[in-house]
Amino acid sequence: MTARSSAALDPFSYWDRMFASWRMMAATGDRAVQTAQASGAVIASRGETMRDAVNAPWSGDYVELSRMVPEKVAAFSSSGMVMMQAWADAQAAWWDQAQSLSTMMLRGRPATPNELLALGSTSAAHGLRAIEAAARVGRDALAPIHKAATGNARRLKRGA
Repeated sequence: MTARSSAALDPFSYWDRMFASWRMMAATGDRAVQTAQASGAVIASRGETMRDAVNAPWSGDYVELSRMVPEKVAAFSSSGMVMMQAWADAQAAWWDQAQSLSTMMLRGRPATPNELLALGSTSAAHGLRAIEAAARVGRDALAPIHKAATGNARRLKRGA
């Protein structure tokens, strides 16, 4: 068990952390909308760039066109790494919770009221940490994609 899970979780801290997670998820939703809007602008601009290159191959903007694949690979690779680390962290947390529960079950006697209370408390803390982790992974996985899309939209708008 981690040091954080062994400490008692008071209701005020619990709800404060829940609301912080909610705020983080709401901000991630806002960034997802910004990403979608920026992506639309970038797709439109690059569509014109591709059309121009097809119509006049010698004067096409091949510098811009050459950015398309590498930037996507970089952004989605970074996002994927965040998600894989979050998956590994979630598995470790689940394993800690499963070990705690199996230890209680293998004692060969019914759980005492204090043990049941501790189980409820650690389960609530585990659930809260899972919610916080989900909020962080959403934010952190979207960050490189958001940065690439909005940066390209700004750059292409200036160049227009």
